Amino acid sequence: MRPKERCLIALSHREPDRVPMNYHADGNMSKQLKKYFGIKENKNRSCWLTGNEDPQLLEALDCDFRALVPEYVGPPVKINPDGSFIGMFGEYLLIRENPNGSAYFEYPYLPLANAKTVEEVDAHRWPRVEWFDFSTIKEQLDEWEDYAIFGGDMGTLDCINRCLTLFGYERVMVGMAERDPLLLRAFQRLSNFYYDYLKRLFEVGGKRIDIAYFGEDLGTQNGPRISLAMYKELIQPLWIRHIELAKKYGYITMQHSCGSTRAFYPEFIKMGINVHDTVQIYTANMNPVEIKREFGDKLCFHGGISIQRVLQTGTREDVAEEVKRVIDALAPNGGYILAPTHWIQSGTPIENVITMYQTAKEYSTEFYKKRKTKIS
Repeated sequence: MRPKERCLIALSHREPDRVPMNYHADGNMSKQLKKYFGIKENKNRSCWLTGNEDPQLLEALDCDFRALVPEYVGPPVKINPDGSFIGMFGEYLLIRENPNGSAYFEYPYLPLANAKTVEEVDAHRWPRVEWFDFSTIKEQLDEWEDYAIFGGDMGTLDCINRCLTLFGYERVMVGMAERDPLLLRAFQRLSNFYYDYLKRLFEVGGKRIDIAYFGEDLGTQNGPRISLAMYKELIQPLWIRHIELAKKYGYITMQHSCGSTRAFYPEFIKMGINVHDTVQIYTANMNPVEIKREFGDKLCFHGGISIQRVLQTGTREDVAEEVKRVIDALAPNGGYILAPTHWIQSGTPIENVITMYQTAKEYSTEFYKKRKTKIS
């Protein structure tokens, strides 16, 4: 079965030949895996947007998805004396490498932390859709015609997280509670940019795109990050026209959010979200058997394999058993894409990552064969 066919069958709540699979990891983890598979580094695949995994690595892992990535042609990156640099959203970024080899951004300066007027927010250097060259999209679509195609990624929209890098965490959270007009204007600026960006991407990709992928982190380990009422008032309205645009093209819609997000599922479904990424089964109220039973006929699930627990600290046997357990819970009647719950971290044993994908491929194939035999 072709990867695209496999994915579309699963996402229509039917059972394919095996579960579709996807991959995310930090840069150093991907380098380790490419070294394992003998894949040379491709230095031409850097981009501001996430989802830019090396297709050769995805092929080696038997993953079924590819993400469209237009080329960034905007203002050159400005390096500051302290080594920080200014990102696409006008944020100040400094790369810090952790002892395990993973590298993450710190934000040494928050450009809107002390803003006092809406005019200051408007004067901030917001990105423009003209900073991207979409001419390579058709070439990518030709190359990946056998795969399920993402338009967008887990960072698309993501108003809360984007604003954390501009205003700071406290001001964003308090600002939402107080309905700060400066923060709400920043939310709108982000929504406007991504609407223009996706509109251009969808125009070029047309019917060859399968999934519109959006992100907005709404959960924590212990529960929702914000109340459902706040979500419905402040965040959901920003999303509606994006979802409507995707539905106009007939796309499957996928929402990324880390953490405990079960409380938002009814609104996702009502709004027209078809797939939730990422299902962190060890966060509060995210038992996979329960969410499949309650929402599995209307919502598909992407993720499920914990980067915090079993992949990081377990044995190969632990990983294999966990993969089987998650497939047993989420794969019946389709509707499940197996993937890590976020970026696999540097320091994760390579053998655990390989075991995850090998087990998923082999076990889910037999899982669906047995179910079909039992039904017939």
